[in-house]
Parts: sequence; structure tokens; C-alpha cells
Amino acid sequence: MGNAMRQRNKVLAAALCGAAAVLWTGAKMADGQTKLHGLFGDNMVLQRGMPTAVYGYDRAGQRVTVEVAGQTRTATADAKGKWRVELKPVAATPAGESHMLTVRGSSAVTCKNVLFGDVWLCGGQSNMEVGPHKKDVHATRDYDRIRLFQVSKTTAREPLERLAKPGAWKPATVANANGFTIVGYRFGLNLHEAIDVPVGLIQSAAGSTAIAAWLRGEVWKATGSDKPAHSDGGPTTRYNAMVHPLTGHTIKGIVWWQGENDTWSKTGRYGEMFVAQIKDYRTQWGRPDLPFIYVQLQSSISRRSPDVRRGQNQAMSLPHTAMVVAVDVAFAIHPKGQKQDVAQRLALAARGVAYGEDIVHTGPIPTRCEREGDKLRLHFRHVGSGLELRTPEPPGAIADDGKPWQIAPARGEFVTATAETDGETVLLSAPGVSQPARVRYAQSWRPSLRLYNKEGLPMPPYEISVEHAAKAADESDGGR
Repeated sequence: MGNAMRQRNKVLAAALCGAAAVLWTGAKMADGQTKLHGLFGDNMVLQRGMPTAVYGYDRAGQRVTVEVAGQTRTATADAKGKWRVELKPVAATPAGESHMLTVRGSSAVTCKNVLFGDVWLCGGQSNMEVGPHKKDVHATRDYDRIRLFQVSKTTAREPLERLAKPGAWKPATVANANGFTIVGYRFGLNLHEAIDVPVGLIQSAAGSTAIAAWLRGEVWKATGSDKPAHSDGGPTTRYNAMVHPLTGHTIKGIVWWQGENDTWSKTGRYGEMFVAQIKDYRTQWGRPDLPFIYVQLQSSISRRSPDVRRGQNQAMSLPHTAMVVAVDVAFAIHPKGQKQDVAQRLALAARGVAYGEDIVHTGPIPTRCEREGDKLRLHFRHVGSGLELRTPEPPGAIADDGKPWQIAPARGEFVTATAETDGETVLLSAPGVSQPARVRYAQSWRPSLRLYNKEGLPMPPYEISVEHAAKAADESDGGR
């Protein structure tokens, strides 16, 4: 079967799926019974500590009452049968306790074993989708205060209000956890152990998807890009079916791992689209400060990996974001036995950005580049207890021979540089470069990382120049 025929079949299948989902949604709205949105059910976690939405469907004009955690809220279904109430902030549910949520309208609906805690959306492509490999650390005990929800892998040509297929909240038993995203689960477990509140994890991820699939239609059109060749289902289809139905739900934040498919794209616009995606997700959730914690591409994907990593760096300019470096701990397109390190860094970043903990939650980020004679000195944020240069020992081959630093004059070729640190700054020099003005660090597809803070967190692959130092200082870190 030719490529054109395969692509046409994918588009047709997505259209049929979307049409079926719309018909299913319409039927559920019109059947004259009280319904909760598909994200609500037994064993769920509702967001603690902020106004939290509860919503669903009934007959037009029907009065609906919601009772939970000592609160009673009422609403009237609109002309389309939709209703929504907002709970006042509720504290985290203590261990050993739970709530019952009751909804009464045309009929009654009850959700049992409900907890209030923190709800995180775990999104992206295959590395945020797949469960544990035999080399990964598997779940070994049950965690009743961690709850898991998996959004079905579907596509749609238009945004859906409701989930295309029903799902269910499940306690994080060993069996359930080992069937869930290993990165998402390990992130949630690390977070739960650190903050000691219930954690709800919503997995919405699909392999072989480019960033275009996760953009809302209007955002995709605004980028002006052509349709990418390496995107399962086409632009906007995953957003429509797997993100848009979630945007009415109150969540703590988003953790994200995506970009592998975009290393085969020649658009060179990943950064623009990624920044637009984060801004739009915050708009759709009505939360301009919604924490967005994401993974920078790991090592060994394609020769264009540095382009995507540079694009991901751009998102650090946004407030309430954090980027987790993976090139020094994950060494394949699907790292096996290495994702727990990524998950641990995600949880650490979330604690710094979303919870405001006074901790070192990320590696050093360059803020200023100054020329000192024939050398360049880099200044940093997130130095922590001090900077240190390490000798990399990654498994497999690296493409830069363990020499990730390069400097160049304003116009001229980059030359491998040597680096030294005083614990606060890094001084770079290279033979034959008398007027250095630009720095590149770890810009190969299989780079080695040398600079860390003493807390063990690395500087990401990065570029900075003397003339852009002021801008870098303003935009290099979107977190705390």
C-alpha cells in the first residue's frame, strides 16, 4: 500500500472515530438521566485546595444538586443539557478516610471512595504512554492514596466535550500500576512520598505523535506550518479527542514528554509550536499559572534532535514551567530501565515550581555570557551548593568525545573549548579564538554533559552569546 493511500486511510479512520464519538456524546446528553462527565467516578481524586469543578449532563432546565465533603451545590442544566458547579476549596483527605459524592437531578449518581488531593495530567507520546519494561523498577506494593485514570487512545477531527470512550479511576495496586505509564506512575509516587497527600494521575498519551497532533485547531493554523509527515492521525486530532475533553477538569498541573517524532520534521518550528501549546493549554484550562513540567529530548534519537532540544529550551521563558534534562540518563528513543531517573527529576521540578518548595529543583541555567580577553565567562541560576565539572560515563557511544563545549567569534566556526569552574561560574577558552562571542554546549545528537550542580542536576544542552546575554538573563528560566 502506498504512502498516500495509508495517509488517506488514517484520515478517514480519524474522521469516522470523531463522528462516532460525537454521536455517542449526543446520545448520552439526550437520554434524560443525570450524568457526570467521564472523568468522574468511584476511586477518583478531586483537586484539593482550590475551587474545584463538578460537571455533567441532564435534561435541559433540570435542577441538579451535588453533595460532597460537607458542601451542597446546585446548578440548572442549560439548553444543551450541561450543568456545572464549583466546590469551595477542600483540604487533602487524611489517610484512612474517603468521601462520597452524590449528584441528584433527573436521577441520582453516587461516586464512592473519593479523595481530595493533587491531580496531574501525564501527556505526550510513547515515553509517557508505555508501562514498565522488564529492566524498569516495577511497582512492588499497593498505594491506595495514588489513583490512576487512562484516557483511551483515540483521534477526532473536531474537539470533543466528552471522552470518546469511557474510562475508570483505579487505585494504584501493583497490577494497576504496572499497566500504567511508568514515568507518570513513578512521578506520582515520588510526589506522594514527598508531600504526603493523595495523588491522581490522568494518562493521556499516544506513541508516534508529533506536536501538531496535540495542538488545538486555531493554534495549529496560527503556526502556518505544513502538515508533518510523521504524525499519527494528523494535526489537532489527539488534542481534539484526548485533551479537549479534559479542559473542564480542575488539575494541579501537567507533566509532558513529547518531541521524538518531531526530530524527523524539517519545519524547524518546534519551539514556536511548543510555546504556543503551553500558552493555549493554560487558556483552555483558565489557569494562566498552570504548572507545565516537561522532559527535554533524551539522547540518541536522530540527527535533528538538537533542533527540538533548542525549541524546548524556548519554553523555559514562560512562567511556571520547568524543563527536565534527560540526555544524561536516557540513551535511546525508548529508554529501558532508565525512566525512573526522569520521573524523579519531574517530581523534583514539580516540587519547586508547582509547590514552591525552597529546594534546588533544576540544573544550572546560563543567564549571562561575558568576554574576558580571549575567554568567555558564563554566569548561572540554580547553582545550588556549587558547580562541578564531571567526567561523563554514559552507556554506548557519544558523538562529541566527551567534549561538549564549543566557542566561536561573532562570525566564524565553532571550536572545541576547555572549561574550568570556580563553583559559581564557568570560564571557557579555545586555541585560536581571540574574540569569542558565542557558546554552544552539548549540541550533538548524542551529547555528553559535563556541568552539574552539587545536587546532581545537569546544565541542559544550550546556546548563548555575548550580545544576547541580557535577553538570556531575562528569559532563561521560567520557574522560580
